[in-house]
Amino acid sequence: DPPDKDPLIGSVVDRRYKVLKRLGVGGMGIVYKVEHSYLNKFFALKVMRTTKDETDRKRFEQEARLASQIRHPNVVEISDFGVLPTSQPYFVMEFLRGHTIGDAIYTGFIDSQLICHIGVQISRGLQAVHKQNVVHCDIKTENILISEEDLEGKRTRRIAKLLDFGLARSLTASRA
Repeated sequence: DPPDKDPLIGSVVDRRYKVLKRLGVGGMGIVYKVEHSYLNKFFALKVMRTTKDETDRKRFEQEARLASQIRHPNVVEISDFGVLPTSQPYFVMEFLRGHTIGDAIYTGFIDSQLICHIGVQISRGLQAVHKQNVVHCDIKTENILISEEDLEGKRTRRIAKLLDFGLARSLTASRA
């Protein structure tokens, strides 16, 4: 559906996440900006696209499970999981303001100093992922977001975040 015909926009998911707008569409899911009704805080909600394929469903659930194990400032944080009345699984993650490295390269926004800064952060994030015996398997410019956080209202700090664990694999599970 086009964004203006999306039935989720304006609805409330699990009596607490008000769906405000669509942020993006990927191969596995649609990402929305939502507001938690009790916390008055924004989150991102990723809903699996409608499919009858059980393999896709398991992969989506694995993405939520593996990514939620990792707590690191350079890895997107997953905080909740559920299933919509339409039987579509969803998960909730931190809402990030910013743009992907791919967008930054395309617009010419990125310079060599920022590339080095991002490289160090992504390396730290990957180290945290690997410590949990997880391999991301899909590192690309679209899966690295440069989040912008305001510091004292005057400056902005750029933090690189690893996104999209849809192809991630657990090394522990493969040994079992």
